[in-house]
Amino acid sequence: MSYVSLSAMNKVVIGLGGNLGQRHLFLSEAVRLIGNDIGAVSASSGIYETAAWGMTGDAFLNQVVEAHTTLSCDKVLEVLLKIERRLGRRRTGTGFSSRTLDLDILFYGDEIIVTDNLTVPHPAIAERRFVLTPLVELDPSYIHPQLKKSVAALLEECSDQLEVKKWAYPTVI
Repeated sequence: MSYVSLSAMNKVVIGLGGNLGQRHLFLSEAVRLIGNDIGAVSASSGIYETAAWGMTGDAFLNQVVEAHTTLSCDKVLEVLLKIERRLGRRRTGTGFSSRTLDLDILFYGDEIIVTDNLTVPHPAIAERRFVLTPLVELDPSYIHPQLKKSVAALLEECSDQLEVKKWAYPTVI
């Protein structure tokens, strides 16, 4: 059996969200698949509920996870898109729409990557309270490599006014 040192791996921070079907089950299964197909999940935020952002639709559940991977950022994106499809995501074109699952690479180490298919750090992090709130829970001191500010500072400055509340699993009596 061989082992890979965490220092030889890349830290990838992934945002998860969805507003269709059994939202919490899609998040849970996505975290499991990320661990299996991308790399060990080393941290995960709680689950947060937020009204649909940029569209009309049911409320979203959102979460952020950190994983360690030997995969390139392009390969991580490829695997995330496969996980989305596996869990019922159907892309209907451009713009915002309801979905079972949306997986976004928020950070890939401290790298800044801009290609035709991918921009990392995710370009809208600083504008979205539903991303920043779980990011701050994970690590408030994490520094955005382009903006040179902590995610806690970005949350304080965020102009997004949508309420982001900790989600409590509904119980049946």
